[in-house]
Parts: sequence; structure tokens; C-alpha cells
Amino acid sequence: MVNSKPDVDGPFLTPEEECEADAALQVARSLVADALAKFKPHVSDEGYALLEASLLFELMATPAGKANLARLLPAPVVDRSGEVVKASSPRRTRAKAGSDR
Repeated sequence: MVNSKPDVDGPFLTPEEECEADAALQVARSLVADALAKFKPHVSDEGYALLEASLLFELMATPAGKANLARLLPAPVVDRSGEVVKASSPRRTRAKAGSDR
């Protein structure tokens, strides 16, 4: 789970948002693992961990990374409808033709 406890300094995720964030993190980890697979034999474990963390940060925390990652995720399913409150507006009355104004 990404953020299961309320954080005083940050937002609390709803269960739906938490599920979406977990799915995004799984996809990001998979992409990073695929991208770094050919480099693993050539870098130290510490270097690999740094590259992995850097790429994960880019995908999960930057606007461009988030946008690219969002394109790879399945579209959200709308399974319920929220209520929309209709704003009340003052009624306008039009003067009848031929009446005094």
C-alpha cells in the first residue's frame, strides 16, 4: 500500500486512489526493471539501486513521468455515479410585448 495512514503533512488517499497508486507503482517497477535488465551485469548493486530509484522517481513524481505512466495504465472504470447538485439561479422575467417598462 502506498499511503495507508493519514499523514499530517500530506493528503490522505481514498481506497480507490490508493489502488490506482499501487497499480501505477507496479507498472513503474516493471518498466524500470525491463529498462535496466541489460545494465545489471555491468553496474554494482549500489549503482543499480541508485539507477532504479532515480528512474522510479522520474516516473512517479515528475509531471512528465506521471503523464507517460498514465498513458500506460488501463483507463479507470466508472462503476458508480455521484450526485450533481444543480446550482440555483435567479429567475429572469421578460416583459411582455407592448407593456410598460
